[in-house]
Amino acid sequence: MFKLFQKKTNEKAEEIKEIVSNLLKIMGFEAKVEASEDGIGTIAINITCDEGGSLIGQGGVTLFSLQHIIRLLAVKKLGEETKSIVLDINNYRQGRVEILKGFILEKTSQVIREQKSFSFEPMTAYERRIAHVLLGERQDIVCQSEGEGEARHIVIRPA
Repeated sequence: MFKLFQKKTNEKAEEIKEIVSNLLKIMGFEAKVEASEDGIGTIAINITCDEGGSLIGQGGVTLFSLQHIIRLLAVKKLGEETKSIVLDINNYRQGRVEILKGFILEKTSQVIREQKSFSFEPMTAYERRIAHVLLGERQDIVCQSEGEGEARHIVIRPA
């Protein structure tokens, strides 16, 4: 299984976990909150909740908005810029990571087989990071981010 995060916690992760727990209580959700850190400053928060669908929203829109609010609250409370917070609810995002990983590997095989570049649709920074981590060690292809803002995407080229 593709894991970006290890079960490692630190003081900042615990404080952000507390922020998330308090926010969910205020919103009226009962949930279990877990926090982990990836070693380079990214903190992953996973929420397990019976009403997870309401927190995820259609296509993950509510999830991304909630992640943004949590990041703002963390910056305000901790008094420093938090490098990155990744929020997941009922492993929704992890499931999407597995699907994305499969799609990236499928298209990488196509690039190698056909010796033609492939451009993905625009991706979030998190999704682009997954592609770069997944393909970063490969010598047979080149993986680059291109474009600006919401049009930023990954391009895979034969080496």
